[in-house]
Amino acid sequence: MSRRSPIIVVGKNRSGTKWLSNLLANHSRVAAVQSELHNGVLETNFFGVMQETFGDVRRVENYIAMVEAWAHTDFFKASGCDKTLLYTSRPRPRSYAEVFDLIMEDMARREGASHWLQKTSPLQAESVVDSFPRCRVVVITRELIPTLESSITLARTLGTDASAARATFRFVLEQRLLDRITASRPVVMATYEELKADSEAVRGAFADNWSSSSSGACCSCPGDPTRASTHAPERGTRSAGASFGR
Repeated sequence: MSRRSPIIVVGKNRSGTKWLSNLLANHSRVAAVQSELHNGVLETNFFGVMQETFGDVRRVENYIAMVEAWAHTDFFKASGCDKTLLYTSRPRPRSYAEVFDLIMEDMARREGASHWLQKTSPLQAESVVDSFPRCRVVVITRELIPTLESSITLARTLGTDASAARATFRFVLEQRLLDRITASRPVVMATYEELKADSEAVRGAFADNWSSSSSGACCSCPGDPTRASTHAPERGTRSAGASFGR
């Protein structure tokens, strides 16, 4: 599993998850499945719908059905992976995490990257993060009112439920799920507000560490060098300058 270092970006709906993912994915040492049609980094339902649909992939018939179906998705096509890899790899992947890792490792190898990146919602985050014990978790947050305003505006545009109650419920639910992630493991924190103020500084804070994958050194958090630390603060969180280098 994962010879390279996976980066999992997690954020509530309308909190800047794709924005941050795109910034990080455009670094030369990071590989991610991207598509202009989808405005950058793609999210996948592989850890949700696919598992529910095809079941235990240790069974050969389930594995074949999963591979053939997934090969037709936008995510798989954008990865540039040859479907044959999933049939010829030895040993054959025995779990969904191993299948996903095989695809992402192949893409990272072709691109000469030392990390691969995937974005996910808080609803799937625990399952995804637990699947990759060596991953670096990046959590992005945004203040409540702007998040609700953005969610409601998008819902109106799409013609879906634009009620403030629904948007608030989703915000609270996703925040609780994020709290579980940050309470259980070291994470690197960033905010939408930091991205808006100086997105390149946020990107640079992460990028400084990718130049040394084993040093364990930290770089400064944008605007506040004193926040950088090799030790996680309370609840296991770290600033945007914390190291990916282990």
